[in-house]
Amino acid sequence: MDLPFPRHPPQSAAPPGFLWALQTAFAPPEVPPVPPPVPWAQAEPILRPTGLLPMVAARLAHPDLRHRLDPEWEAKARQAREAQADSALRALATAAQVARIALQNAIPVVFLKGAALHLADQVPVCGRPLADVDVLVPAATADRLQSRLIAAGFRRIGPSLSRHHLDPLGPPPGGLPVEIHRHLPGCRAPEAPGRPLRFEDLLPAGRTTTVSVQGLKVPVPAPEVLAAHGVVHGLLDHGLRPDRYPPWRWVLDLAAIQEAPPSSRWLAWVADPAVSRWGRTVEALLVHLRDLPSGASLLPAAPGTRHLFLHLTASALDPRYRLALQARQWWPWPLRTDLREGIRKAFHRLRHPDPTPDEIPSTTLADRLWASLEAFWEFYLTSGGPADRRR
Repeated sequence: MDLPFPRHPPQSAAPPGFLWALQTAFAPPEVPPVPPPVPWAQAEPILRPTGLLPMVAARLAHPDLRHRLDPEWEAKARQAREAQADSALRALATAAQVARIALQNAIPVVFLKGAALHLADQVPVCGRPLADVDVLVPAATADRLQSRLIAAGFRRIGPSLSRHHLDPLGPPPGGLPVEIHRHLPGCRAPEAPGRPLRFEDLLPAGRTTTVSVQGLKVPVPAPEVLAAHGVVHGLLDHGLRPDRYPPWRWVLDLAAIQEAPPSSRWLAWVADPAVSRWGRTVEALLVHLRDLPSGASLLPAAPGTRHLFLHLTASALDPRYRLALQARQWWPWPLRTDLREGIRKAFHRLRHPDPTPDEIPSTTLADRLWASLEAFWEFYLTSGGPADRRR
């Protein structure tokens, strides 16, 4: 695979409950879930960092499990469902407000990512978390929409670290932040491979689906575009940042969008020239997850699919591997973004370092730097050998 990940992510024994969590999250809707095989205290360190908790909690509301969960599991799953449902309802209210303001000012918008999934009813209301509402607009109208939203009570909450979207806007009470995108880097229209995907490639070209929110008709990208953007955002943009974006979330989104067997139409919308190679690996991973083996090993047989599976798992559950990924962001080649934007993000990271993960004791800067470099050497620069040299 031509992806910016280690050649040999660690292959550890799956923690108890991990196979059940994957089977529960990725099972077809018509397949009823089974009760969890481990207590909540043992499952929580798996479900939260992987990003599987919201979907698993949503599935545990199945009528077949009524009175079959222990009290702690029942309470924690209900708490998770209520939290995600609250964020989804706030997102829908924010989307309606943005759509109304855009319509009043003759500014066309297309809703993206998690908001689009919820608007199109492709995920359970309580099964997919949302932190903000993303919209794509014609580049010439982005500043005007931002000013109209600010006039309606939104406010700037920080600088944008990327040139493809404006400064994020904090919402009035009861809403979610909004990001206004000028274009979608990493995605492209099949007929225009040399530039990022624009608004003009979607709504005017008939590549959207119309949905409703509070009586307003709003567009979301066609399924293949939504799938491509989800893979680009989760795998290419955030594949090295499991602390910022749960590693399995984009896979769950793709499984919700893609039919079985998965379609390959989304590959044409990804700008990476190597997508024809690694895209098939992503599709094979979906097929594997929908029919997970029940034996001792849950690893895919194909090397590329196994590589991706191990990367997603280790980036969520292995602290040293996460350190290696963090160090990998500073590796100067290949440059996956333009130099100006890369330098800006680097200085922002120096000024606003990420909090130390709970599993890694807080130490001095020198100790953290040494641990990062050691992990970086182990996973990236050591040639050949077995998948996991530490065990």
